[in-house]
Amino acid sequence: RITNQTLGSNMDFYDDRNLVLDSCNVLMGANARILIAANNTLTITNGTHLHACNEMWEGILAGEPGSKIVLNNKAIIEDAVNALDIVNGHYEISDATLTRNLRHIRINNSDDPGTIVSSRLICPETLNSPHENQYSETGIDAFNVKTFLIGAPSKGNIFENASNGINWLADQFLPEGTRSITLRNNTFRNTSSLAGTGIAVYV
Repeated sequence: RITNQTLGSNMDFYDDRNLVLDSCNVLMGANARILIAANNTLTITNGTHLHACNEMWEGILAGEPGSKIVLNNKAIIEDAVNALDIVNGHYEISDATLTRNLRHIRINNSDDPGTIVSSRLICPETLNSPHENQYSETGIDAFNVKTFLIGAPSKGNIFENASNGINWLADQFLPEGTRSITLRNNTFRNTSSLAGTGIAVYV
């Protein structure tokens, strides 16, 4: 556990242990990533803020079997291209803020629905270089995810200022009845692109 520290990285950081970032300020260099190893958990909690030094950083990748990202208790992820990139990993997101990211959450090939509740996926102002003069593209991109649950009773999420709120593209060859998406108490605001069109939920 790392508590009340200011940290920085200008390169890929490979997290090969169970790590907790508690009340930390973390500055990430251009294109830097955090990579979570197999069967390890990265917990970002208690107001920990990950953000760019200047140009956008790449984001956090949970791409190995058993890798897990936990984001809670007013944690903030900002200025990333793909803030949370979950490929065959697990995720638990609660009372967190993802802000000014090109894509807040990407989920690919996951049979685990994970948890996304009581969180804010927002873009109150334009992004950092190299995507200046643009707002977020998507709140959540999901590809080949069989079961998708976003929000809960009294624990909905806020999606604001993105071209698309939720973009769910499931494998069309999955058997009928094996795909499901459940949205509960979520709020979508200003879902539009610079061209003036946008989609709150695309299924």
